Amino acid sequence: VRILPGSPGRSIGRTFRIVFKLPNPLDYVRK
Repeated sequence: VRILPGSPGRSIGRTFRIVFKLPNPLDYVRK
């Protein structure tokens, strides 16, 4: 199973946005 660099981040980010109703938390992590 190949994991694309973009897909997991988008999925996780979208999940966090849905659960916590925040902007993509990954943006803060990457900064």
